[in-house]
Amino acid sequence: MKKFLLLILLFSAFGCSKPGDNNETPGNAVNPHVQSLHEEVMKYHDEVMPHLGEVISLKGELETAADTLSEELARQSLSAAEQLGVAEEGMMGWMRQFDNQLSAEDTTMAIRYYEDQLMKVKEMSEQFAGALREGRELKSELSGE
Repeated sequence: MKKFLLLILLFSAFGCSKPGDNNETPGNAVNPHVQSLHEEVMKYHDEVMPHLGEVISLKGELETAADTLSEELARQSLSAAEQLGVAEEGMMGWMRQFDNQLSAEDTTMAIRYYEDQLMKVKEMSEQFAGALREGRELKSELSGE
C-alpha cells in the first residue's frame, strides 16, 4: 500500500506539468538548449513511468509463483523478479536524485547537468525495459500462453 501511495505521489509530482511548463517567470527566460535537453530527459521518464505499477505487480507475481514451480523455473522466476526490483529501484533512485535545473542561472552548468541526466535516464530506461520484457515473457511462459 505504501508503494502504491508513493507511486501516486510521484506520478502527481512529475505528471502534472504541461508541455512548456518550465517554471519560467517574466525576465527569467530559459535557454532553448537547456529547455530542449530537459524535454528529452523527461521524455524518457514519461515513457517509463506508466509501467512502474506493472513492474511492481509483475515482481510480486513472479515471487509468489516461484513457490509452486520446479527448481529451475523457480530460479528463473526469482531472477526475473530480482531484475524487476532493480528496475523499480533504478527508476525511483533516478527520480529521487533528479533536480530541475531549468531556472539555473549558469546555463553551462545546466547543460552539463542535463547531458549527464540524459545519459542516466537512458541507461535506466533501457534496463527498465529489458527487465519488464523478460518478466512479461517469463510470466507468459509460465501461464502456457
